Amino acid sequence: MNSPVKNIKILPAALFLTSKRLLELHHAGKPFRHKTVEAELLQETRSLRPDIPDHLIKKLIARLVINENYNDTFLRALDTISDYFLDCKENGIYVRDSKFQEWQDFLTLTTSIPFVAYKLLHCNKSDKSNCANILGFSSLVEPYVSDSKINDLLNNLSEIHLHINGTSEVIYVWQHYLNRPETIKNKMAEPKDYAIELDQIGLKSYSELYRILKKSKHVQELLASGNKCNLQEWRKYLKKNLLLTSPPFADILSSRHGKSPFTYHPKNSNKKRSKGIPCYECELWSSIIERLEDRTQNKHFFILPHYYLLSYSLFHRLLTQQVNQYGFGQFQIIADHNIRDSYEDTGFLERFLQLGESGSLKSLEMRFTPRKTKNKYAQRFLKIKREHCQYKKYKIKYNLTGRHTILKVSSVIH
Repeated sequence: MNSPVKNIKILPAALFLTSKRLLELHHAGKPFRHKTVEAELLQETRSLRPDIPDHLIKKLIARLVINENYNDTFLRALDTISDYFLDCKENGIYVRDSKFQEWQDFLTLTTSIPFVAYKLLHCNKSDKSNCANILGFSSLVEPYVSDSKINDLLNNLSEIHLHINGTSEVIYVWQHYLNRPETIKNKMAEPKDYAIELDQIGLKSYSELYRILKKSKHVQELLASGNKCNLQEWRKYLKKNLLLTSPPFADILSSRHGKSPFTYHPKNSNKKRSKGIPCYECELWSSIIERLEDRTQNKHFFILPHYYLLSYSLFHRLLTQQVNQYGFGQFQIIADHNIRDSYEDTGFLERFLQLGESGSLKSLEMRFTPRKTKNKYAQRFLKIKREHCQYKKYKIKYNLTGRHTILKVSSVIH
């Protein structure tokens, strides 16, 4: 069984939010017809779960795709996934203990953030201002574990280490490329030794990925602005071969709120940044969900967040080893395309902030891949040391308290 979603009952919902086939419908500029969406979901579900008879798959899809109001379909999909995996407990959002392994597999498909935002909005009537309490600098959600169990676990650990490079959360790499989509053009000039990694996610070239990133950035800015827009014009813009110079920019530029927070990067912004990209993304999804739930909203509004999440999920799978990809050789395919490197070469501040959210850890050994020369090794090590100093100043300057701690750094040669 190749599906990262083990429970067939939630598979159609997962595919509606992550499917490359549905992303292609947007690229074709075609309206989402009831029968077309059903057929696409049936084909993809069948390919992942050939052991399930068609009549059962069709029944499950019919519960999700009831009519052509895809705002409602989007909400049902979010509700299905969040209710299955997540729980509200003690003013927090946690992964259900019994579902943690399934959740880990599901996260090979996409990010946790839309589902956390949905659960947060429907948990004790919370609002998006609580995103900072759930997701600060990390998009990862934990299973609920009592403090006594955590202390027992930590007291019995003989070693705690993590690789500081090559493991940055995808949401940070995604935002890096949305803000700088032209950096992916460097990949276009390389020899065609990248066919495997792109083929695995259904892409033919990096130029195709560049177009998706460019369009996704414009969609993100529009959604973050909260502006109304001409959805028919945006549907045309999302077509695969439309020129990149012709989005309906007026919808973005007329924003009353100025630039979106996504335009800024925490480590080079002059504005106070006590929250990370995952928190801003959670707030964005909270506002999207509120608009989807607004009964006066245009029924085609779903086009924008749907395109955005499908595009993110495609990019996510480019950087995440899938459950049907086995062994270190497959891992090397993902590591060697160097897409993370472009982001991580900008520094390690956000990585320290992600790791510092654990709160329970006072020290953590962080390893990095050896460089080919002594000079490159020294440059990388000194960069980590400098970023750690910045991290300590950043934590104090913005008074990051609560579960945040200042991790110690030391040099160990193995």
